[in-house]
Amino acid sequence: GTVTIRASKQGAAILRVWLSDHTQIDDYIRIRVGYAIMPHSAVVHVGTMICFSTHLTEDHPGTWLSGDEGIVKMQPYGSSVGRAVNTGKAVIYHKMWLLVGVEGMCGLARKVKSYL
Repeated sequence: GTVTIRASKQGAAILRVWLSDHTQIDDYIRIRVGYAIMPHSAVVHVGTMICFSTHLTEDHPGTWLSGDEGIVKMQPYGSSVGRAVNTGKAVIYHKMWLLVGVEGMCGLARKVKSYL
């Protein structure tokens, strides 16, 4: 099965995983949550170009998207460069695809965000 976890704040959490028919068999996973996109909370002037980056995808390219193109407009073709076009707040997403073995493509159920 697949489990999707959404972290809403920075910090650490412990996730307990167990088998439904054998609750005595379990494991614990420590999950640390931090900023994945830099800059993570930028305050910029209208017209400023912003170059976003993430350490999560060093070996795996992806597509950069703005949650509100009326606030931050990303350059075409999935570029990590955006321009502040209006005042307000926008969420920046980075979506990536990984080739898994020879089985085919696997889309990650992960959206890394940056709030501006």
